[in-house]
Amino acid sequence: ALGSPLGSLGVNAGLSAIGVTNWSYAGDSRVKDAALVSLESEIFSLGAVFVVREVVGRARPDQGKGTSHFSPFSSNDSFPSGHGAVSFATAAVFADRFEQPIPLIAYGLASVVALSRIYSDKHFASDVVAGGALGWIIGKALSARHPASDSTIDIYPLAFDRGGAIGI
Repeated sequence: ALGSPLGSLGVNAGLSAIGVTNWSYAGDSRVKDAALVSLESEIFSLGAVFVVREVVGRARPDQGKGTSHFSPFSSNDSFPSGHGAVSFATAAVFADRFEQPIPLIAYGLASVVALSRIYSDKHFASDVVAGGALGWIIGKALSARHPASDSTIDIYPLAFDRGGAIGI
């Protein structure tokens, strides 16, 4: 469940909360920023996985149809692995923004998630490798697009003297 899109969303939400708290009290926004970029990379990875799955239509191993059964625009959704994509997208962002041992832990957890999908007969190894590579590329690209030092925009509520408020 940890490598599932919902599990990863929960991890990102928790890290965002921890990051906002740390930013509020200690002034360090690294965890908050990394969690937000990680969430963005998760969303883009899931979108890319959905598109590729629809076009490819590869059957899952537990369907017993073999590695070469493709039926585009069907319910077959093995290639690429969404768990692998989301896990490696998140790992790539945190590995870019923190020093050791965080990269080792992040990539280690992503690898465990990916290997568990093969072990549980939900994906072929090529599905997991493709999903991991897709997520890693998206995570690296978005991490580069949002540099760690780019924390100049903050959102605060703005209260007016007549009681109205907007957040910007």
